[in-house]
Amino acid sequence: MANRNVFTNYLTIRKAVAANDTALAADTWDSVPAKRVKISSDATSLKLMAYGVGTVNGTALVNIYGGHGQEPGQPAILLASITFTLGTMQCNHTPDGAERVALTNNFYFDTVAETGAGGVADLRVGNDSGNDRIGLAIIRMTGESWIYAEIHTLTTINPITIVGAWVNETIPET
Repeated sequence: MANRNVFTNYLTIRKAVAANDTALAADTWDSVPAKRVKISSDATSLKLMAYGVGTVNGTALVNIYGGHGQEPGQPAILLASITFTLGTMQCNHTPDGAERVALTNNFYFDTVAETGAGGVADLRVGNDSGNDRIGLAIIRMTGESWIYAEIHTLTTINPITIVGAWVNETIPET
């Protein structure tokens, strides 16, 4: 029996963030961030994309954290540090399957790069650099039950929204 990939609908990870987040404090490293998004611990990878308002080639540095439990005492682990660069492909509707809100003056980020700030995850990027389509960051998961996107630096972007879908590659075909 063959396995097949099962994707969820896109979910909003962070919505309309207009300013840099305060970096996770030392005490957060030993607890779960309040703005986390619960995901399936069965997920084998997480596919992220972003859209926002700003000037072409504006950038956003985003730290992606994950953890293995919902209770206090479960550490926030840096999975990846990613730089998104804004392109000119319009985002006319939110990709979040639950909302589907019409948008104006929003564009997809078409370039994605690992910044090398020390994540532990296996990160692949699906760049469409300069082609003004959609860039993707794909993170290999290791049983995390939540993720958190910390918006570290925004340059000529206001605001940014990060959406993600997780995939489970182990569901048997029927």
